[in-house]
Amino acid sequence: MASAFAQILYSKTFTFLIGDDMIPIVVHSGAIAALSPPLSILLNGPMKEARQNMAEFADLEPEDFERVCEFAYTGGSFTQPKADVFHEGEVNIHEDFFVLHCRLAWITAAALEPRKARLLSHFLCNTFGRVRRSAKDVFTPADYQQVGMVSKESDVDEHRDRHWKEDVATVLLAYARMYVFAEQYLIEDLKKSVMKRLRKYLVELDIFPLTRSGIIDLVRFVYDSDHTFASVEGDALDPLRKTVVEFIVLHLDAFTNFAEHRQLLREGGDYVVDFHDTIRQWLL
Repeated sequence: MASAFAQILYSKTFTFLIGDDMIPIVVHSGAIAALSPPLSILLNGPMKEARQNMAEFADLEPEDFERVCEFAYTGGSFTQPKADVFHEGEVNIHEDFFVLHCRLAWITAAALEPRKARLLSHFLCNTFGRVRRSAKDVFTPADYQQVGMVSKESDVDEHRDRHWKEDVATVLLAYARMYVFAEQYLIEDLKKSVMKRLRKYLVELDIFPLTRSGIIDLVRFVYDSDHTFASVEGDALDPLRKTVVEFIVLHLDAFTNFAEHRQLLREGGDYVVDFHDTIRQWLL
């Protein structure tokens, strides 16, 4: 009997049209069909996609689908998205090269009001599982090594020289699109993997002036999606919505007077409700 991987290699090829430009990407149908029952039906069932040997995923970018394919072929891994860098004319080192709010992994518990410290601990544990804590810092040196993060003792200047002018939206939206795709087609392993990587990226993200717009882009995408469910009284908040709202609240000082965030609040909707509920739960 052929191995599972051999069955993928000998399966028929299938064409996927990706993004607004309908870029064709041809892969083995067995790799994608094995990701979930809905995808198996899409590729092998009675619908027109199976008959035409072609399907459209307009909500993904080609790079997103490349990562989905990588996940399918490797059985669980994919290349991390990389941030674009703003052009020189889009940045001003005198206005943009300073940290508005330190990354969550480096915040000391002693520096926070007790309720906010509990929210931080909650966020980190949901990201990494249970980690040891010292009285002074949220993470001990052993924790940094355990979860594969850059510690405070690393070359901070080199790290920040590189990241202050990055457009983090390119990374955040790539993760969000993959998460929504996994939610839509019930690919639980991919959804868990994407969420874990997104949360780790957020935990290690210093908030520079230019960083904030990328975060707001993420919030808008998450709350505009048809595949992240709205909160209902007494029900759990959608995991992706919960992640972005808690992240904003943890960095509230950096967003309180930020025009794009204030505009988001003026528009009302589910985000305002979830933002209010999260503040009431953790900070009041």
